[in-house]
Amino acid sequence: MDESIALVEFSKHRRKSRVKTVDYAHIEVGLKIWFPHRLLVAAAAGVATPASCPLACGAWLLYGGVLHAYNTWRGHSFIAAWWGLAILSWRGGARGLSVDGLAARLLLGRRGARRGGGDRRGWTRFLVTLVLANNYLMAGLTKLCASGALWASGTNLKTKLLATTLNGRHFLFRGFLSLRLRHVPEPFWTFLGACGLFGEIAMGLVPFGDAPRLALPAVMWAMHVGILFLQHILFIDLLLLIPAWYLAHAVDGASGGPWDLGRAVAAARGARPAAAAGAAAGDPDGAALLGGGRGAPRPPSRAARDGARAAALLLGSFAAVWVAGAEFFPWNGFRMFATYEAPPATYHRFATYDAAGHRGPDWHPHDLSPVLNRKRLSDGLNACADAPAYDRCEAFLAFAAPRAAALPGAPAKLAIQYRSWDYAADLDKAHYCDSMVVLALDVAAGTVAAAGPPEPCDFVDWDAKTGQTMGTL
Repeated sequence: MDESIALVEFSKHRRKSRVKTVDYAHIEVGLKIWFPHRLLVAAAAGVATPASCPLACGAWLLYGGVLHAYNTWRGHSFIAAWWGLAILSWRGGARGLSVDGLAARLLLGRRGARRGGGDRRGWTRFLVTLVLANNYLMAGLTKLCASGALWASGTNLKTKLLATTLNGRHFLFRGFLSLRLRHVPEPFWTFLGACGLFGEIAMGLVPFGDAPRLALPAVMWAMHVGILFLQHILFIDLLLLIPAWYLAHAVDGASGGPWDLGRAVAAARGARPAAAAGAAAGDPDGAALLGGGRGAPRPPSRAARDGARAAALLLGSFAAVWVAGAEFFPWNGFRMFATYEAPPATYHRFATYDAAGHRGPDWHPHDLSPVLNRKRLSDGLNACADAPAYDRCEAFLAFAAPRAAALPGAPAKLAIQYRSWDYAADLDKAHYCDSMVVLALDVAAGTVAAAGPPEPCDFVDWDAKTGQTMGTL
């Protein structure tokens, strides 16, 4: 099996395992050929958008499905970005600074470039905003439903930040801010938790008001920067998408409230808010969406009614998936980090050992395969430790042992250390650990053993490299 990977998928509702044998080399070549990096660049620049956006959207769906299926990028990663591209592919959006928009201005003049864009463009902006806000709203509501307002407590947030930092999710910097700030009093951590929980819930107001739309996405962007340095989790999609969202509205004539659903509803009822006159005077899109302008209000256009129906359909599908707790790309149940946690903080490290049993440097599951994550590795090791003759163990060893033997330094054992640290009792505990359990693969013997009762803790390898994935950009 030197060119294929036997990966084990464990079904929660079946007693028998299901083994997938995947030719990774062919997958990689296929993705490089079919995954449209160039199409995504063309769509971002607004080049030939009637063709580049739908093609890039379809190929990204396939590629993202592979990454989510193998948990290379888990949870809600890139969900909002994909839906934004899907909406632009469906409804069109080549305006502003896009190459298509600039070309239209040069060839047809400003009037020709904006012709026929009012209601449709306004509701397209609203749909993209609705998707962005919905991700945060449902993530916040999940936390509130699972843990209540106590999710915002300093104890919960401090436990999460310390554990994920120690999990080895660090990147190319040595900040470790959570550990450096571990002596800061509890109110600091409670403040961070409250900002995270209630900030996500407040994002539900963004599609419906000027002040939330202006301020809250920027607050969430700052939250993601804090998560990067305090928790060492990189939300690269949202760190890039939020500035792009601001830029797209700034250059596309979105001043005022052209995609404000509340005003559109008021216009549909025959009311014309005072703000509508100002929007109509300075923003043709706003006047069109509000169903009037300087004259008497007119009924909503067909484009406005279509946009409202599309918004209801999208929101209904998101809500149904969220209520069911489903996790299938490109929908998500937003269940990540929703539970309440208290000391001790539990985390894991990937360690190596030499033939004499001495600790070596850390490694990463992606060293064996770019589509192997901690859960699949842990399931495989546990299958071998519990029942060595079981078929799940055989499939795991068939792919893992040869690749482990070929790793740099030829480690004798690859292990997961499951560590526990009661930081509330001792914030300065050596190695940030009280005890650990070790599950190790003996590379030469092809066996797995669990070391217990709990082993004494050893050092944390802060120089461990970041795991490499197939990539998503």
